[in-house]
Amino acid sequence: MSRTLAALFSIRRDEARGALPMLTSFLLVITSFWILKPLRKALFVQHYDHVGLTLGTLQLGAAQAELCAKLLQVALATLLALAFGRLAKRYRRRGMLTAIAGFFALAFMALAVSADHPSTPFIWVLYSAGDLYSTLMVAALFACLNDLATPDSARRSYGIVGLGAVLGGVLGSQIVSVFLGALSLRAWLFVCSALTVLAGACALQAGARAAAAPAAQPLQPSAASSSSAVSPARSLPPYLLSLALIVGLYEIISTLLDYQFTATLARELDGAAIGRQMGRAFALMNATALCVQLFLTTPLLRRYGSQVALLLLPCTLLCASLGMLVVPSLAMASLVPALDSGFSYSVHQSAKEGLYVPLSRDTKYGAKAFIDVFVLRCAKAIGLLLCFAFAAFGGEATSNTSMTRLSLFTLALVVPFALAAMYAGKRSNTLHASGVAVRRAVLP
Repeated sequence: MSRTLAALFSIRRDEARGALPMLTSFLLVITSFWILKPLRKALFVQHYDHVGLTLGTLQLGAAQAELCAKLLQVALATLLALAFGRLAKRYRRRGMLTAIAGFFALAFMALAVSADHPSTPFIWVLYSAGDLYSTLMVAALFACLNDLATPDSARRSYGIVGLGAVLGGVLGSQIVSVFLGALSLRAWLFVCSALTVLAGACALQAGARAAAAPAAQPLQPSAASSSSAVSPARSLPPYLLSLALIVGLYEIISTLLDYQFTATLARELDGAAIGRQMGRAFALMNATALCVQLFLTTPLLRRYGSQVALLLLPCTLLCASLGMLVVPSLAMASLVPALDSGFSYSVHQSAKEGLYVPLSRDTKYGAKAFIDVFVLRCAKAIGLLLCFAFAAFGGEATSNTSMTRLSLFTLALVVPFALAAMYAGKRSNTLHASGVAVRRAVLP
């Protein structure tokens, strides 16, 4: 298998032996996430569609209650970012992975015990656990992967590792669509617990193989490049800030585009037709992500590094925003997930994670905790609040005027997102070319 991967993706056989377990880990984690997503969402929406959520004098429906649940994730993400940072300082990658994977495996087993008679607290805990599961597990897996990789190996192997996440999305969504009614909620939770244990075991196996392999030689700056290289101590804070902007701005833009997608479907369709159209849009999204990961990600990273690969997503987001501005139709809205998540889950994810590789171990783990957990959730909350604001002050939530204003706003956000991606990609390529080893940093 390692020989096949090496031939397909032009990576060395020793790198393929380590990439295969990491590919499997991501596949299992994302499969679990896509199994949990419709289960927890359906349970939450069905519950509050029936009883509603009362907050003081406000009586909220299911959709508004879910927005409140998503805002709650920001507070939980703050606690998780602190916990992630402490684990990274206290334990090596094996201990940290074991702790995080073990926590979620036990949490799913505990939830399974009460799944036959779900109470209101159970519904909230399941919704939060399912949402934070992917955030923390993916951050932990990529932190460990970045710790094992060198800039050269990252360019060769991150495409194949990212393929595991894309395949997990395809596999998980297909499993749920075909077998959703065949198993109870209790059984699905046990399945996710088992998949989480297997994912952790595969990642640990990748770490063991990397430890057994000869240590990579640190890059040495050439005479020509060292004179032009920027001092890491001076340039690193803006570098980390650019990473935070990439993550934060993307989450805000994606949340606004998703709101436009949902609002357009609600305006144009009714009843079961909404679910069928969503299914078609998500199928196109997964197919797009798979094709991009197979045929674009690795060649772009190998030949151009992160800079060009990072600019693909701003370009597709620009197309999605312009499309919703000029042609705010059902067909255009159905293309939005493919232009957004189809490229985000594939080439952008692999390129973005490569930006952490030049950092020292302590810096990259701290940065992952701060950016990929806390900043991501805060940005998601800002996006949700903006959706509330456009619905409240922009006229009818699904009107053409409201959608036009929202498209103009997302277009404005794409510009700084593209600039941050250009800076981070250029700086990452400079660090790789000059062989600068970043040893210390201060989080912005």
